[in-house]
Amino acid sequence: MSFVNRSLAATSGAFLAASLLTGCGSFVKKPDIDHVKTVAIVNLSADEMVPWTGGSGHISAWDATTKHRVAEQAYDAFAKEFHRLGWKVIPRETVAANAMYKHEFGPVEVKKDSGMLAKAANFLGEVKNSTYFTAGNLYPIDWAPKNQQQAHSSGFSLASFKMGNDVNKDTPTKLAELAKNLHVDAVALVYMDYCYTGATAVFGNGTAKMTAGSYVKMMTPDKVTVVDMAPITKRCDGNRGESEKTVAMVGGSIALGKALAGDTLADAFDEASRQSAHLTVDAIHAAMTK
Repeated sequence: MSFVNRSLAATSGAFLAASLLTGCGSFVKKPDIDHVKTVAIVNLSADEMVPWTGGSGHISAWDATTKHRVAEQAYDAFAKEFHRLGWKVIPRETVAANAMYKHEFGPVEVKKDSGMLAKAANFLGEVKNSTYFTAGNLYPIDWAPKNQQQAHSSGFSLASFKMGNDVNKDTPTKLAELAKNLHVDAVALVYMDYCYTGATAVFGNGTAKMTAGSYVKMMTPDKVTVVDMAPITKRCDGNRGESEKTVAMVGGSIALGKALAGDTLADAFDEASRQSAHLTVDAIHAAMTK
């Protein structure tokens, strides 16, 4: 099937999925969503453990450069797709440099007179952040309660411990205040789910392509959740983008491709991310216009 035909089929699927969702109550809040013109993407994150859809194989332990590259490509893909909805996305650098953002969502700050508890919390925060694909200088931010969280390969979810330096505020309050501080109509949190599947593989040997799923949450300065897409609770589920590029797979693992064809693998991530962003924003658009 050609890319155009696949795109049309996927877009139709996105509209159908949005229609099914809106039949039980839309995941967009009207008319509030119509007032959104400026957006800050304050989270784009994904579990760094990337599983094989055909078995127990997986790949993880990515270097920081690759994780940032993959996440930044996905961030840019969503920023571009949001423009289709008439939303202006402020620069990522503006978010990363914001003092409130760093204070509320970064690791606990350590000062000269900080005690062992603060130092331990800072260390755990850094460890947590290192287990995710994240765009440079941005932090993974939890949205859902623990019972709605997708299990993380490290054994804990983003909700396992309090983030930031103010543990008395809940995340929705922090996000609403951040939206106000950034002077945007809404902050957006994008969650990616990366997997790989056989392209020309037999019993886990051959080539593999990357797949990506995604969902979006958005909060306004008035603490109104204007986009509340359902999370991906099972790895590799949902409507997904796929890459055209492939890498070598041996025994259900793409470790060889990771080692010998890093740029090709990053490009495959990018292709899957861009398709996923298109599908997800199509679903948001369908819900907005229904």
